[in-house]
Amino acid sequence: MDHRDCELPLRKSGVEVARLGGGSRLRKLFEKQRPISSQYLQHDFLAQIGEFAVLRVGQCRKTQCFRGWKGLFRRLARCVCQAEEEDYNSTARAPNRIKGLQETDFVPFRTDVPHSLYRPRNPGDPTMKFSSFAFSCLIALAVVSTGCDKSSSNTEPGADSSAPAAESNLVGTIKVDGSSTVQPISNAIREGFIKEHPNVDIIVSGNGTGNGFKSFYDKGTDISDASRPIKGGEFEQCKENGVEFVELPVAYDGLTIVVNPQNDWVKELTVDQLKSMFVGDDAVKNWSDVDPSWPEEAIQIYSPGTGSGTYDYFHEVLAKKSKKELRGDMNLNEDDNILVKGVSDNKFAIGFFGVAYYEENKDKLRSVPVVNPKDEVAYEPTTENIASNKYAPFSRPLFIYVNTDSLNRAEVQTFVEYFVANTPEVSEKVGYVRLPEAVMAKAQANLDAVKTGTHFVDESGESRSGALTDLFVEENLVK
Repeated sequence: MDHRDCELPLRKSGVEVARLGGGSRLRKLFEKQRPISSQYLQHDFLAQIGEFAVLRVGQCRKTQCFRGWKGLFRRLARCVCQAEEEDYNSTARAPNRIKGLQETDFVPFRTDVPHSLYRPRNPGDPTMKFSSFAFSCLIALAVVSTGCDKSSSNTEPGADSSAPAAESNLVGTIKVDGSSTVQPISNAIREGFIKEHPNVDIIVSGNGTGNGFKSFYDKGTDISDASRPIKGGEFEQCKENGVEFVELPVAYDGLTIVVNPQNDWVKELTVDQLKSMFVGDDAVKNWSDVDPSWPEEAIQIYSPGTGSGTYDYFHEVLAKKSKKELRGDMNLNEDDNILVKGVSDNKFAIGFFGVAYYEENKDKLRSVPVVNPKDEVAYEPTTENIASNKYAPFSRPLFIYVNTDSLNRAEVQTFVEYFVANTPEVSEKVGYVRLPEAVMAKAQANLDAVKTGTHFVDESGESRSGALTDLFVEENLVK
């Protein structure tokens, strides 16, 4: 197929093309498959092909333009690699297309002003021509992105591969709030991101999943961290307030039951024993009420606050079927560090929170193995047991929710791309468990396509329950 016959549908916003400098820097970033919009342009950057940038013209509506470079690259690479022409009209929202491009339609950046932008000769024309150089770069990119058996090089003669990386010009403020369980992941991602983009101010708070969703649907934050999926009522509030979002799972957590290290009587706990301790105002008061061989001492319970997703998940596991509430005399706090201190200072205390906080404080605490109701074997909240769901019923996924209006801002788009790309490694470093590759690939695809809505609330507004791999599928997406 002649590449000039290849047609790429575009959204209504339109595009234009300009040349960028710094070829050696671009090659390094392409090899790592890293987004690089912040190095050159901000709000209207779409993608880059070799030394050329594909840019958005004017203001685009919510879902009417490409967000991120990967989705556009895939479309372009698919165009090159197809053995015969395909009809892409089914994915287009408008009839605008790019046809084969010619070098005369590109005007290079001025070398003395690296961030200046020169537009094509006919910027209003949605049909532009590709240069042979850009096309060879695209072939090389297509090999990396799609596995085509084509090869080329985007190395320019005399390029200095040791040239220093350009300093990021990305600026702006990103507000993140929600789960204190997810907060260590967001904080670690933030630290890595600001090393590359020091002019972006990222504020990460951990006021609890429920409180985070309230700020999110009130349009006070760009990203909401969540240690549980969004609820039907929160989803309805988002719709009422005009907040559309992309739902992205980022890691597995094991909700960990902890006791003081001096507690030498609790070797393991069953779900029924936990229910007797935590559910209802008629819950047992003393350790001896759970097992007569245990001390006749009052149980001191330390729990996340009612605005926490960890509290919600614990309640769902132990009390949802009985339609009861957790006992009302627990010591509640949204700060997991205070819960750690409460248990570590009291021999007769018990508490629960995410596994990362236990891993950080395992010298002060002891985790209690939980008996899996299916095989009746007690399991510790280890990486292997959480990933395999043997640590049941307290293995759970963690999420971020991203406002799609915020994704129109370059700093948010670049940060979320960075988050998804790096969360498998980062989540493990801070004590959580990476998600299966298939789940992360689905999350990346949903981000690329800006697929809005939730997989965890059905059409009637009821929450779905089940394994993440069963629920996070296309047919469950409700907008």
